[in-house]
Amino acid sequence: MERQGATSGRARAPLSSLKFRSDSNASGSDVGNNQGPKCNSVIEFTKEDVEALLNEKRKKADLFDNKKKQEQMADYIKRLKLCVRWYIKVEEGYVQEKEKLQSELESVEKKCSDTEVKMKKKTEELNETISDLRKTISSLEERIVKEESDKLVRMQLIVIKKKRKPTEKDRDDKSAELDKVLDQKSVAEQKAISNEDLYKQSQEYNISLQQYNSGLQSDLDIANEAHKRLEIEKATIVESLSNEQAVSVGILLHQCTRI
Repeated sequence: MERQGATSGRARAPLSSLKFRSDSNASGSDVGNNQGPKCNSVIEFTKEDVEALLNEKRKKADLFDNKKKQEQMADYIKRLKLCVRWYIKVEEGYVQEKEKLQSELESVEKKCSDTEVKMKKKTEELNETISDLRKTISSLEERIVKEESDKLVRMQLIVIKKKRKPTEKDRDDKSAELDKVLDQKSVAEQKAISNEDLYKQSQEYNISLQQYNSGLQSDLDIANEAHKRLEIEKATIVESLSNEQAVSVGILLHQCTRI
């Protein structure tokens, strides 16, 4: 997306306007040393521009006007070179984007891996804590049952003693002890609920990281497909350029033979 934003700001000239004047310094040297015309602004190509360039037919010239034929051929070759250079630059941008996405993917995968290890360790700790709390709750429940049973026995004794001699102080002490045990049970249950909530939150965070990793993988696949399309278009342009150069050389040899 960043690359698209950057290229949209460049001024793109129509392909038909890319006509380069040949002078004493550039007419022969540019073709021989693969140095294209120097432009101050970056020129971009669309699919239609490339197809128009590949399908362009040379203008008919006088059979004996070799200079004009050479100028037309040199102009066409220069535009082909400019198009190829632009494709190479675009390809480099895709390669850099691919490397960036690959680096981000590896970083996220490492982060996910580290998080999974931490979550696994945390899960084990939480499971151990929950197990201990359950044992504590079970022990407290057993104590409560025993206390209830003891209380029932004591209450029966109190009823019997009431008939003989009231012992309200003893009953109040036992009731306070029972309330204390019930409070301990309530605290243990609240702690167990809190630990279970923490475990659920950690699982949700792990799921969100995995979804982000899948998004990056999808972006990398899109970049790979775009790179493949560029490779195909690049091969087409290079083949067309080779054919045009072969035709040009054949014409020159034919003319030299006739001379």
